[in-house]
Amino acid sequence: KSKFMDFQQEGLRHDARLTEGILQTTRNGRILKEQVLEEGYKDAPDCPACLYRLRLKACVVPRDSGADKDFAVELGVSSQHYRDGEEAKITVTATRDCWIYLYNIYDLGLKDQTALVVPNENVKEQRLKAGESWEYPDEPARKLGVKLIAQLPQAGNDVSAETIRVIASKAALSSKIISPVEGGWLGVLRRLNRTNVEWTDDVEAYTILKR
Repeated sequence: KSKFMDFQQEGLRHDARLTEGILQTTRNGRILKEQVLEEGYKDAPDCPACLYRLRLKACVVPRDSGADKDFAVELGVSSQHYRDGEEAKITVTATRDCWIYLYNIYDLGLKDQTALVVPNENVKEQRLKAGESWEYPDEPARKLGVKLIAQLPQAGNDVSAETIRVIASKAALSSKIISPVEGGWLGVLRRLNRTNVEWTDDVEAYTILKR
């Protein structure tokens, strides 16, 4: 997701604003498949099991050079830390007119537990105008009694680390593409990559703690 650059030139020493702009993340490709090769705690000098090491193999597909580089979506959550049972809100803003798809990803010690949050039985479709901000649950959803509640995925858990992800597409996507049932989150991305629809995504991480 990032391009790393070396700034040793003396000419940039006092030009903080320019350096900040160049260092902004540049998305060059998308991970469509990944495999954990090795993970586990490792000893550090004078500190047994202080390090956690992970080796990951990933398949990265470059983005189309003709893609709309100004097409971006921004995702926000009302907090990075929730207590079990607390109400949450999500905000989404996009730079182009688009359709919005929200996902929640959590871990139960199994592979990729992905749930489609929007669309759902109450929000059949969510379109967003360029520059507008959408909050979920919005007013129509709240009138139907929809609430977004942070919940630990199973009894006995003290904490859960989760992510909310958003896909913004320039055309409506079929239920077969957006469903995470086959392949989870990466399965959705692989099916998206096979379409001619232009899309972008964003992610926010948060934790849920036991009360």
